[in-house]
Amino acid sequence: MKKYFLILMMIGLSSLKTFSQNKIDKFCTVRLKIILFDVKKVKAEISFGEEKSLFNLKDTTFFIKLKQVNTLKTESDVLNFMSKMGWSITFINFHSGSAIKDLYFKKSFDQSELVEDKN
Repeated sequence: MKKYFLILMMIGLSSLKTFSQNKIDKFCTVRLKIILFDVKKVKAEISFGEEKSLFNLKDTTFFIKLKQVNTLKTESDVLNFMSKMGWSITFINFHSGSAIKDLYFKKSFDQSELVEDKN
């Protein structure tokens, strides 16, 4: 009886691996420009890169939701919003001598969420 249970468990675990989805990491950048005379306020601008085929999601409303980050006015609001959307910050680039800061974010997507590459 134990032998059959062990065999069934092994089959079940191996089948879980075949049904697991492939994850693909995607990245974006949010550029923050400090508004002169009010260092607590920023102008945020999100970028997904220039090559659209590298970040091609089936759900196009995802980009519309993310572009709401452009309306946020503080760095904390940007960080909280991106976290709520499932993104993790990976790097911060401070531009020396300027009022600009780039925040780099990463999120894992299931391969099924992405448009298949024809190449």
